[in-house]
Amino acid sequence: MGHSDNFEIFMDALINMPFHKTLTLTPESFDLDNGCIRFSMRDELVGNPAFRVLHGGVTSAILDLEGALVLGLHHARQVKDQPPKSLRELYKGGTLDLRIDFIQPGKGRHFVASGKIVHIGKKVAITHSELHNDQQQLIAMATGSYVVG
Repeated sequence: MGHSDNFEIFMDALINMPFHKTLTLTPESFDLDNGCIRFSMRDELVGNPAFRVLHGGVTSAILDLEGALVLGLHHARQVKDQPPKSLRELYKGGTLDLRIDFIQPGKGRHFVASGKIVHIGKKVAITHSELHNDQQQLIAMATGSYVVG
């Protein structure tokens, strides 16, 4: 008990969020060891059909989710030796601000979002997230501020 149960609670919540279901994120989408999200391009995610590029809203949502993912994983690791907690106890966060820089059109067969915590305080955390395509080209990056306490 403890470590894996807390991760299970966190992952179950991520997978079952209604919007994440719309993106069709599955357990295989999340690389918990590296804090990454992987997903494939699909017709439903296209923003500009003439150029078949990823919709900017999908890019923003994934980068926001990536920031929350690295923070949630950080917290789950902090409480790994404690009994399983509810999601509310594991992740008390919410997005305060998200700044996206779109570097180039979202072309690719699949994409990987990665992130890191830049700062974590008592009430607010800052993350940096990036989205790359299958050619390892940087598509977009984000700086996010999240409530953590």
